Amino acid sequence: MFHPSLILSHLSAKVFAITAGCCLLSGCFEASRELIQKPIEPIGDEGQQIVIIPIHGEITSHGSDSPSLSTSADAGEIVLRLRAAGRDKHVKAIVLDMDTGGGDVTATDMVYHQVMLIHDIGKPVVAVMDSVCASGGYYIASAADIILTSPSTITGSIGVIFESPDFHELMSAHLGVSVNVIKSGAMKDIGSPIRSMTDDERALLQKMVNQSYDQFVDVVTERRCGHGDIPREKSAALESIRPIADGRVLTGRQALTFGLADRLGYLFDGIDEARKLAHITKTPQVIHYERDNGIFGFSEKSQGTNINAGIQFNAESLSLPFHARLEYRWASW
Repeated sequence: MFHPSLILSHLSAKVFAITAGCCLLSGCFEASRELIQKPIEPIGDEGQQIVIIPIHGEITSHGSDSPSLSTSADAGEIVLRLRAAGRDKHVKAIVLDMDTGGGDVTATDMVYHQVMLIHDIGKPVVAVMDSVCASGGYYIASAADIILTSPSTITGSIGVIFESPDFHELMSAHLGVSVNVIKSGAMKDIGSPIRSMTDDERALLQKMVNQSYDQFVDVVTERRCGHGDIPREKSAALESIRPIADGRVLTGRQALTFGLADRLGYLFDGIDEARKLAHITKTPQVIHYERDNGIFGFSEKSQGTNINAGIQFNAESLSLPFHARLEYRWASW
């Protein structure tokens, strides 16, 4: 005969297991994740820290709850990490570890704006350009106090792109499909993939592209004037930058020649530059931020579902291949 206390204990364990399972399915544990510090080089003064913030992949506006940072640079998450570094009195400098061909215009500018706020409170920021740091990647890097590049880094691509697919001939001629559109104005379906773009629509979109392009060039001129051979005076700096601001990509060595980067170096060279800029005399502790994934220990990269023979499935892969928007993005990225 079972003792009542054993039965109660058994029932409590079942209730806990069911509750935990429901919470996992509903994602309530996910919402409680917090940023925590993880040392990269634990040997060092905890009161003088340098934080590494990675910006890897396409820069997007998915928001801070994006399931994966492995394939995209979530602007919301990057901003949260920058804000945390700015508010932490122990963090004396920030290193941006950059490997990106850019992305969404608004998301890019949001990250740039936050780096500038860090700059305004007096904490130095060093950008280290890895394999690729082009277009929106360079836009963000320009906010740093110093830009390091490898000789073979692909950078530059100063410009804006708007891509809109045109499937109307495929649909009508080959698939026999047509679409009826009821709209409130002539341009309500501007950029639609089911019809050709009109001249008026193209002119309107070109104005939008030009406006974002001017913003990009102004940012680079403002931040890079006085660096290398770029003149300090703004109008002269603009004339120096504009010839290479036609969307072309550059190697790291070419970027040095044109004044778009300051010196050759890699990540740990960037850490040393940050230490000097922050006037850190002792050995600093180098850290990065991670998400505290709670008692179940799910990592940010484990959100996919394995199907059959090790095939990785991710819901993001179901999105359309074209998303018409203004982008600071290298077209080959």
